[in-house]
Amino acid sequence: MRYDTRMFRQLLRLKKRQVIVLWLLVLVFVLPFILFFHAGALSPSHGPGGAAGEIFGRKIPWDVFQEESRLLRMELQARFGSIPVGLEEALRQQTWERLILKEEARRTQRVSDEEVAAAVRRHPQFQQGDRFLPELYFQFTRALGITPQAFEARVRDELRTAKLLEQVVAEVVVSEEELRRAYAQRHERIRVAFVVITPTDFESAIRSAVTDEEARAYFAKQAEAFRRPAQRTIDYVGMTAEDALATTGGVPDEDMQRHYELYQEEFTRDDGTVRPLEEARVDILNRLVLKRAQARLTDLALDLGADQRDGLTFEAMASKRELAPKTVGPLAQGAPELPDGLTASMLEAAFAVPVGQMTEVLEHPSGVFVLRPTDEQPSTIPAFDGIKAALIARMVLERSREQARARAEQLRASFVTKRSEGLTFDETCATLGVAPQRSDPLTRHDPLGPLGVVPHVTDGLFALEPGQLSEISEGPQGDAMIAVVEERIPFDETQFEEAREAFRATRLEAKRQEHVAAWLATLRDQARLKTFPEIPPD
Repeated sequence: MRYDTRMFRQLLRLKKRQVIVLWLLVLVFVLPFILFFHAGALSPSHGPGGAAGEIFGRKIPWDVFQEESRLLRMELQARFGSIPVGLEEALRQQTWERLILKEEARRTQRVSDEEVAAAVRRHPQFQQGDRFLPELYFQFTRALGITPQAFEARVRDELRTAKLLEQVVAEVVVSEEELRRAYAQRHERIRVAFVVITPTDFESAIRSAVTDEEARAYFAKQAEAFRRPAQRTIDYVGMTAEDALATTGGVPDEDMQRHYELYQEEFTRDDGTVRPLEEARVDILNRLVLKRAQARLTDLALDLGADQRDGLTFEAMASKRELAPKTVGPLAQGAPELPDGLTASMLEAAFAVPVGQMTEVLEHPSGVFVLRPTDEQPSTIPAFDGIKAALIARMVLERSREQARARAEQLRASFVTKRSEGLTFDETCATLGVAPQRSDPLTRHDPLGPLGVVPHVTDGLFALEPGQLSEISEGPQGDAMIAVVEERIPFDETQFEEAREAFRATRLEAKRQEHVAAWLATLRDQARLKTFPEIPPD
């Protein structure tokens, strides 16, 4: 049976664009609270048996740190895919965060054997049809590479941590006054009259006035701003996820039958009834093909890693695995367009090794690769003639923004004078020959005219009383605005009453997160973390 790869290609392209953003979100928002919501490179100079560091005055053995790091990595990879190279240090820090949290929970919380057993039995990974199956439990621990006793010790740690965090957040409440204030922050609106001075209005005159002598003088002062980063030419071998998918063979009927029997509850209609095998066949086929493609990439990563450990050269490794080496570049770090599923983190890895040396095996949802930089062009400052146009464009941008700001300052001084004489905002605009604009009622999160969404600008406007003239506000493109709040529109009391409990729950959750973050920061200070380079060798 043929299978359609278009869906997978679209998914892979989407993952390629989103994975770094996703991982940054994970580091910023998920990791600090992963135990709370789940509740449910250090130098290896000490080696196995040494101390990785110290928390609360107690040394943490290297193997304990490594095991915690390994399990954290497995948990995150299972949820989000491969870990970009540039985030390794953050993951090491998060390993220490978890160890600190677990140590505090171990010191302050008690969990019975019965609670551990109940948590294991409730885990959906070990259930089938709401029934706990011991064989699933043992399969899982074997796949994880730990004994059931070690897994249950980890469950005990998780339960202790959950109890600790429940205590931490138990004191968090949202008062009625705070609830109304938070709701007003989100739903109160204002109506604004404003004038905007735009830098583009000055660009033409400024550009025509720039002389060659001025441009050269500017270049002499700002040459470093035009420095071009080092670039590397890079050879690479590997396999993209799309290639792995496209070259995966067919799936035998018996494999499809077996998969259906194991997971038929996942193939349901909208009314909840299970679809028969023939109706679910295409979905099963696509799922198994994707699984086999992922397995091919995993096998390739293991093979390439073994080749590197065996000391094979780049060319020998490519020949042994029947991979055609390719070349890309010269490229600078952060290059926006990369071929074949290569990612920014892979390019970063290729800049982290000496020219001529291979990277480690790099895994990503987009593919598996080994890179080798072959040549480097050093960072240079180009000659004046080569960047004259870009340099003048920069001068024009800076000077036009300066003139927009200066014009706005003149206008605001005139507004103050005219308003002291009793003129309204519109009358003052007419006198000064500028056209006022008016906004629709807007919240703190809505765009304001050509400035767009600029939180510090809207926050400043909400701090004004109706009729009060604002200071000059600047948007990201240099637009300078002078405004007056004409009307403040309170939130709708009826809508507030309807949304009260749902909004209270949302606000309570946000406040709990803020409280846990502050508590964790204090706990980190109390732990007095030392990584082993600061500790004398054992």
